[in-house]
Amino acid sequence: MLFRSMLRLTAFDDSVDEVHGFRPLSACDLASYDGSIQIGGTTALYDGAVNIISSVTQYGSTLSQNAFSVNGIIFVITDGMDNASSADANAVGKALKEAVTSEALESILSVLVGVNVSGDALSLYLNRLRKDAGFNHYIELADADASALSKLATFVSHSIASQSRALGSGGPPPS
Repeated sequence: MLFRSMLRLTAFDDSVDEVHGFRPLSACDLASYDGSIQIGGTTALYDGAVNIISSVTQYGSTLSQNAFSVNGIIFVITDGMDNASSADANAVGKALKEAVTSEALESILSVLVGVNVSGDALSLYLNRLRKDAGFNHYIELADADASALSKLATFVSHSIASQSRALGSGGPPPS
């Protein structure tokens, strides 16, 4: 069985912008991402989440229709509360539910990541979003320092490996 990890990168502030569509992870050169994400402005968290979740479901459906087995992982990384979306938290939950119940994906892992979370209000907000929308995990980084980002990278790497091992099993990834 051929395993290929694909990556689609979108960025959101007051709008959602696709940095690039799905491409093999092995073809993603880290240096090409320098400057690809600009910090500032407002936060269209819900629009960004719905965009990436829906795109994974749609791409998974296309691959499945062409006899490929597909698992998905979604990471939504934010440093703030939503204040610019046209969608709401219910739309995020609806998109996640569609991804889980569709025939497009064998399994899906969804992770919400809060970066530079330095207050109870943001922490409570993102924890509530995780629960209400149905994200599998919420990871909170108090600081975006080298140690915290290294731990996040390790989690991402293990998640990709776990989803790959589960592919073709018909079940969720091993814990």
